[in-house]
Amino acid sequence: MNPSKWQWKPMLALAVLAYATIYDLYWVWGLALLFWAGIDIYSGKTHLIETVSWKQNPVLFIAIELGWAGLAIYLILGSLYPV
Repeated sequence: MNPSKWQWKPMLALAVLAYATIYDLYWVWGLALLFWAGIDIYSGKTHLIETVSWKQNPVLFIAIELGWAGLAIYLILGSLYPV
């Protein structure tokens, strides 16, 4: 592996999400999902098994993004207000 071609951002994100999983920090996953949904909305494309485009299927695109955002909010609120 060539060090000059390392993609350090995905590696760091993977390490942070692994740490969050080990220590039950689900709010970190919630923030990651919100970030991911924001990137998808900005780009107009998302991935759920296959690529879904806003231009080709806006209803499915919105449903997927609402799902990501809903799961993110659930994870964040579940961490802030445990049962």
